[in-house]
Amino acid sequence: MKERSSTEVCSRSIRSDSFSHDSSIFERSLTDPQEFVEIYDRYASQIYRYALLRLGDELVDEAVARIFLTAFRRRSFYSSRLWTVRTWLYGITNGVISSYRRQEIMRYRTMAHDESMHFTGDAWTVRRIATTLGALPRKQRDAYLLVAWGSLSLTEAAQALGIPTTQLQTRFDRASQRMAAALTVDLQEVS
Repeated sequence: MKERSSTEVCSRSIRSDSFSHDSSIFERSLTDPQEFVEIYDRYASQIYRYALLRLGDELVDEAVARIFLTAFRRRSFYSSRLWTVRTWLYGITNGVISSYRRQEIMRYRTMAHDESMHFTGDAWTVRRIATTLGALPRKQRDAYLLVAWGSLSLTEAAQALGIPTTQLQTRFDRASQRMAAALTVDLQEVS
């Protein structure tokens, strides 16, 4: 039997306590809707950052409002046996973002081709990333971005999308390969 370090045991305990606390908040919010504010307070900044990266400044406020309104309205469907609160919210987030799919793709295309856009990082890299993200099939892009920008584990991303982890892994791997290929500089291209 594998020995676990005290840090690993403590980390699991904290995650378990947080998970059960979130679940109890959901249960209480069914009779006292004001309890849902605690879920919003805990997760709004994470969801906002992820939606901002995917949609940009113009749409993020509207999208986040829709995400939490949807979560509030569907809170009776939440099941702690199927999701953590975090993965459930990211699943809703993915659904809401999908309704902005055209705007998301247009944002990537604009980033890839607009010379007037100012980037804090290497403009070439940003443009390559944007071009590749815009070209990825939707399911691969969703899998990749939940892990890369949403900071979800592969298992959490699979739960958020409602698919088996092996299927998520395949989508993520394919997207990662395309992203890596896009960022690999051909030395002949540079010279």
